[in-house]
Amino acid sequence: MNCCNLEINSTSGSLSSHFKVFLSGDEYTGLGVYLLLTGMFGFFGNIVALVMFVRDNQFRSTVDMLLVNLAFADIGMCGLCFPFVSASNFAQRWLFGESGCTAYGFAGFLFGNTTIFTLSAISVQRYLVVCKRWPNVRNINTLVTVVMTTWFQALLWSSLPLLLPKPYDLEPFGTSCTVSWASDHHGTKIFVRSLVAWVTLHFLVMAFCYTHIYVCSRRALTKVSSRSYQDLLVSKICFILVTAFAICWSPYMILSSLSLSSLSEAWPLLSALPVMMAKLSSCVNPVLYILVSRRFRQRYLETITCRRRTDSKDLGVPSIHVNVTSGSNVTVIP
Repeated sequence: MNCCNLEINSTSGSLSSHFKVFLSGDEYTGLGVYLLLTGMFGFFGNIVALVMFVRDNQFRSTVDMLLVNLAFADIGMCGLCFPFVSASNFAQRWLFGESGCTAYGFAGFLFGNTTIFTLSAISVQRYLVVCKRWPNVRNINTLVTVVMTTWFQALLWSSLPLLLPKPYDLEPFGTSCTVSWASDHHGTKIFVRSLVAWVTLHFLVMAFCYTHIYVCSRRALTKVSSRSYQDLLVSKICFILVTAFAICWSPYMILSSLSLSSLSEAWPLLSALPVMMAKLSSCVNPVLYILVSRRFRQRYLETITCRRRTDSKDLGVPSIHVNVTSGSNVTVIP
């Protein structure tokens, strides 16, 4: 087995993971290829989605603007983080020293937390629209405040580790950096527990919102209206995004918070797989849009091929289109 030493000396200090595992050369190369392809797909996929949102004036609702914020966060993750971790896996060691580790960890936490907080904001917005019947009208001042709040929260939680003795450290497999989850430092323990509690709170908010949306949707089935079906279909898409994000990140959060060192040492690849799965979250959103929404799929393909937007009548309502014909017959076109 071709292994590498995970202790890295740099001019600014030294890096060493709390516990070390060793992967084979082929495993490191496989991770490098995976990260390279995932990063490229996520970067260009979200760029296309962003261009689509900008060029098509049908994407102007509040939830669409929050999805734009998600795209920005994913583009940042793919463009600023993936190249460093991919190159390090090909080299089978972290290449960028202690300062690079801190910068990478900071950026990763910034974009990751922005995604979590934006998904939470989308959940609350859908709850207010579907259950509380708030008008689904874009208010620029409110929207800017919400977006700025998501970035401020993410910036705050990403900056707090900089006050600790070792803000960001190597993952056990030595080619990526994150918060020192397993550190014995009292301040680090307080930060980790506070972060886990804060993220858990946001997921509880999402669970509360979508549970009530489901209950409200069951009641709405007895009342046929274009707005009801439109709001419910948009909420379904948002729920799928939250679920996909939770599936991608849950293994990493569990492994990191529990610090399963003995299990990772017994099966070294276990320490890397949750990290790789979490990275996948940065490129799944455009795929989910395409799979769930026919309208998004058509607009996305038009953006890729640089074709002009078709003005088909069945795609003329923002976000999700619903035709309500006479009587109780309803045609829903996602």
